[in-house]
Order: sequence, then C-alpha cells, then structure tokens
Amino acid sequence: MTAGSRSDRDQLQRLAAAASAGDEAAFEGLHRRLLGGLLHLFQRRVGRIEVAEELAQRTWVAVWRSLRAGRYDPARAAISTYVYAVGHHVWLQYCQEYSSSGGTEPLWVAASQPAPIQEPVDALALAELIDAVRDCVAVEGNPHELTPQERAVVNGLAAGRSERALAEELGLAPSTIHARKTAAFEKLRLSLTRRGFSCPSGERPEGPSE
Repeated sequence: MTAGSRSDRDQLQRLAAAASAGDEAAFEGLHRRLLGGLLHLFQRRVGRIEVAEELAQRTWVAVWRSLRAGRYDPARAAISTYVYAVGHHVWLQYCQEYSSSGGTEPLWVAASQPAPIQEPVDALALAELIDAVRDCVAVEGNPHELTPQERAVVNGLAAGRSERALAEELGLAPSTIHARKTAAFEKLRLSLTRRGFSCPSGERPEGPSE
C-alpha cells in the first residue's frame, strides 16, 4: 500500500467513524468519495444508468443504517470494502426481485419497484473476507506472496477473462496459465487459513477456463 492510498484509506475511516456517530456531513463525504465506483460497478452489471442509480441509492440507505446501528467494525474491514459488500447484497436482492417477476420486465422496470431493504447482517463478514483476499493478492512480503505471473492470472480471472484469453495476453501456454492459477489459489488458501478463515484444501475458487 502506497503512502497516498494509506492516507486516503485513513481519511475514509475517519469519515466512517464520524458518520457512525451521526455526523451526516461525514456520511456525505463518504458518499462523494465512493459513489462513482459504486455506480460504475452497478452500471457494468445492468447496463442502465437508471438502475445503477437506484441500486446505489439502496446501498447507501443500507450503509447509513448499518453505521448508525453499530454493525460496521473498522477493525475488521475498510469502509470502502464494506460499502461494496453491502452493494453486493443489494445486487443479489435485486436479482431475486427480477427473478420473482418472471424475468419478463426490463431490468430497469424491476429495479424501479424495489422491495423493502433488508439489513445485510453478514456484509461485514463478506467485507472482511474481501479485504483479506485483496491483501493476499496485493501485499508484498507475506509468507505466501504471489509471483508476478500468479498475480496477473488471479487479477485476470477476477476480471472475467478465460484461461485461454490470459494465455494469449501473457504469451504463455494454457497449461502454464492453469498451473499458475492452481499455485496462486493454494497460496491464497494458505494465507486465508493463517488469518482464521476456513478454506478446505479441496475447495478453491474456479475462474473461467474456456
């Protein structure tokens, strides 16, 4: 983590602490800093700015309620990660709404008729796991540090690229990409286990292979 990114994270954490105490101006500060990324995330998934804005608004309502109820623990996850974890729950809820409508309405219509927001009680656990995985991939000097190739493969798979596409992009054989993926996932498993997460050796996240 660079000094600049550490400073940004510290500032966000201070805003989150103030917002948890009821400081609406601090919450607005969080909103200004993180809304753009959240909108981008939702717009990539639904393709409509109207839906992205609706889902982002639901997310911020849920985040405010969580902060005021004391459900966010800064010792377990960064506030930026927590916001995205809450957004993930909102997205899953939206998908359920769309599915229950029979999938016949346009996505933006389904989103314009939201069900009451449910408090994402396990969002903090998800945020904690996301932060742990991010640290395992990005932080250098840990006992299970990824090689540059392994890191490139993990990041590529996370972005939705297939092993075949990564092989062409990185100039490596598909079998090498698969080997790097397997080695990286094993390192991630070991690193997460050291942090207290349960991840049996037979269970590894799988990226697209074709």
